[in-house]
Amino acid sequence: MLIGLLAAPLIFVLCAWLTRAQRARIISALAGGFAYSALNFGWDQAARAAGWWTYVVGEGAASLPVVNYGIASLLYAAFALFGWRLARGYGRRGLLIFLLFWVVWGLLHDLSGAAAFAGGQAIVFHPGPVALLADLLLYLTGMSAALAVIRWLGGPYKRDRLRKYIGEG
Repeated sequence: MLIGLLAAPLIFVLCAWLTRAQRARIISALAGGFAYSALNFGWDQAARAAGWWTYVVGEGAASLPVVNYGIASLLYAAFALFGWRLARGYGRRGLLIFLLFWVVWGLLHDLSGAAAFAGGQAIVFHPGPVALLADLLLYLTGMSAALAVIRWLGGPYKRDRLRKYIGEG
């Protein structure tokens, strides 16, 4: 967890720099990451109640520690900036391609994490397609919410001028 506390802010700053986002877009991305994280928490609680997946992080723990959702919100915000950048450059098609990539990546991430930590049981999926469909919907609704918040708070995708990299005229 300590690595996440150190790496997440650095990853966010790097993504903000790479996407050349300005202050309003950065702030809206942070709000979008928080919205995604709140949805993630809700999905995790619903999944636990329905028996789709559970996290086993300690003796009798019901869900992930709150700090994990905080770290995740920074990472969601960082990746949402790339979604914003693709929507800015390629319109709806870029946005849809990004969302498709995000959903596939998320599903593979969770499945490989479940397999890698099967002995430690960090995350346990209920067998069958319903759990996988719910996980897919978690990634789709989460990133869609983050991008909607960026659009709502930051305005239209093409509105802001991109800041220049250091040394660009």
